[in-house]
Amino acid sequence: MTLPVHPVPAPGGLLSDYLIRLALANSLRPAQLARYLNQPRLWQRDPDCHVPEDLLRQMDRQTGLPVGTLETTSMRALIRNLHLAMPGDTTLIRFITVTGRHTRVPGQYGHPVCPRCLAEGKPMRREWRLTTTVLCQEHGLALVDRCNHCGHAINHSRKHVRAGRTAQPLDYTPDLCGICQQGLQAPTLQDGYALWLQQAMSRAANGDNVCWGDLTLSSHEFAGITECLLRLNRPAAALRHPRWRPETAPIQLRLGMVSSTGHLMSGGLTGCLSRLQQQDLTPVTLLARLPQECVPHWFAQAVQDVLSRRPHARRSWQGPASFTFTEEQWEAITPLLPPEPTTGGGRAGRRTHRQVLENFLSRCAAGTTDEHWKGAVSVPTMRRRTRTLAQTGVLDRIIQVLLDHPTGNTCEVLSSPETVRQLRQAGCSEAEYLAQLTICQTDRRLVIGQSACMIIEAGKEKHGTNRTVRPSCNEKKQLVDAPARS
Repeated sequence: MTLPVHPVPAPGGLLSDYLIRLALANSLRPAQLARYLNQPRLWQRDPDCHVPEDLLRQMDRQTGLPVGTLETTSMRALIRNLHLAMPGDTTLIRFITVTGRHTRVPGQYGHPVCPRCLAEGKPMRREWRLTTTVLCQEHGLALVDRCNHCGHAINHSRKHVRAGRTAQPLDYTPDLCGICQQGLQAPTLQDGYALWLQQAMSRAANGDNVCWGDLTLSSHEFAGITECLLRLNRPAAALRHPRWRPETAPIQLRLGMVSSTGHLMSGGLTGCLSRLQQQDLTPVTLLARLPQECVPHWFAQAVQDVLSRRPHARRSWQGPASFTFTEEQWEAITPLLPPEPTTGGGRAGRRTHRQVLENFLSRCAAGTTDEHWKGAVSVPTMRRRTRTLAQTGVLDRIIQVLLDHPTGNTCEVLSSPETVRQLRQAGCSEAEYLAQLTICQTDRRLVIGQSACMIIEAGKEKHGTNRTVRPSCNEKKQLVDAPARS
């Protein structure tokens, strides 16, 4: 026996919304439909995330719709694309907002909705459950998860589940509050950064690749990077709660977090790394407390290249953790320097310009902190001299000469994160160019690696899937000799 009426699910619609519409179309209450499908406890959990296999097979027999079509209305496909597999612990899933009550966190959480979409008769959408979805692109409204009249959390199934023993099914009005029966209202809001991140995460959740600058990322890679950067923009209320999660946060708190993260990610990898460097962050601050499988390895390595003070953690490092001028370099620098100081020095004696600059660059190359520096020149002396040279413009000209005469590990030392940090503190204008040089080199290295992988995949398609074809010498040379972006 099958249900007499079985409407087709709307594209992008939500399973719980479809179940309510299916029950009312057959003059059944949602609780009656659950018992009819041999799922009496269906509404006691989140039916969109916790979908029993028996429910899909039973609905297949009752409605004639294939299991694959019914599964597209649940959150399982989105979760699988973002996580590569269904997580073992389904009580709190990353990127999926919690609705109703939750066993781990006290309180009750509403379902994000667009009131105007629901008033027009459109179904509840799956993308509204993502933590990065905070706006309605069609109407330019902010999503709401609480009634603006009574303050209760929005739950489109509460009224029907509580009225499970009434004689007649109730009308389905998701655009009204289930408690006070007042119309839901949402404020008008336009935020380009939040809308960009919302659209990119929606594409990733649907299994499509996401273009981020010059890179093409898979769903799992983009989700890992977004999770990493969202943690940097947590609201002030989250600082007082160590176990705070965006999945249990209201729309008002998530809106600012999504907008800040979208601004941080704008401009591709180059713009993102540049903003992270300007905030003077460390890799530990960015990557701490995140599972290793969540963040892509190449992104973590790029963060190490740009932000790490340890030279051996950076892939671009090729020399020892020290620096010494060559005679050619020092001959070009000597005319630029002011006369040597004739006073001061104490017991250690006066330090020459060459000793100060070599110790300064060696300390930056090694990433040594002030407390652990044991060089011949003290840290206050190096800071005082470099600040004086930077104020007179001499330090900028010295860096230009070193870039014109690169030998050994000169470029690696000048573009190291600690050198850029110290030059910024000294007021050197060339620090920004060195920072962009490091970021562009990292971004170019990733683009070259991705292009090489595309050549390998093209070779597999040409010669068969069982044969691995690596880029030829000419193809590698074309990739490496390609001009870097400014």
